[in-house]
Amino acid sequence: MKKFAFTSCFMLSLTLAAFCAPVDMPAAANELRVPLINNKYYTESVRYNNIAKLAFSSGDFDTAMQSSGESIRNANLSDAYVAERLKIAAANKKISEAAAKLAWAEKGQAQKYYPAEFKTAQEFYNDALSARRVNEWDSAFSNAQNSMDALANVLSPSETQTVTTSDSNLLPSQYTVRSWDVFGDCFWNIAARPWAYGNPYKWPILYHANKMKLADPNNPDIIEPGLILDIPSIAGEKREGMWDSGRTYSPLKK
Repeated sequence: MKKFAFTSCFMLSLTLAAFCAPVDMPAAANELRVPLINNKYYTESVRYNNIAKLAFSSGDFDTAMQSSGESIRNANLSDAYVAERLKIAAANKKISEAAAKLAWAEKGQAQKYYPAEFKTAQEFYNDALSARRVNEWDSAFSNAQNSMDALANVLSPSETQTVTTSDSNLLPSQYTVRSWDVFGDCFWNIAARPWAYGNPYKWPILYHANKMKLADPNNPDIIEPGLILDIPSIAGEKREGMWDSGRTYSPLKK
């Protein structure tokens, strides 16, 4: 009995010491550190731990065991509470970042020049808001991150890189297909991009140029990520090399 009570109290002391020790917290939660640690469960854990210590020192081992058990239970509740509050803070921060990224993209007319990416980003952002409304913090965080990832290769006019006139007039002749979930890659959307044809109705040109590369040549609706598509010239434009997300291309002149 004595050994069990002492072990419980000792383990609890280690648990509480570890819990109180400085830890690396997400930046979004730094300001929450004090109120998080001093939550009601932690306060109860400390109270029961003190009761257990007093009971143990006085030889009341039944009370010591019971109190130490309650202390550990509340310490676990405190851990869960802290973990959830940190998730909330991280999700809200990521959603704010995604909202700012969307606003930036809209200001740069991404909806016009990168319609597929912008649409995908909006959908993921809306999913993040929906997840937050039902307290699904992991889903809210991941959807907000996906929204930002969808805009990763979008450039605004103010961020265009300095290139020579000849380089800016040179359009890509190849493109590596990315995922549908994040980038919305399909023949229709790729053809709509300004460095391709700027017109989704030109998708059959891409399809016929790459038909024999498809897993099912008779099904243009499915193109696998990683597939390298050829982009034929249709208006005498100069095309060379693989599409580079870090470059700025002048849109194909209509």
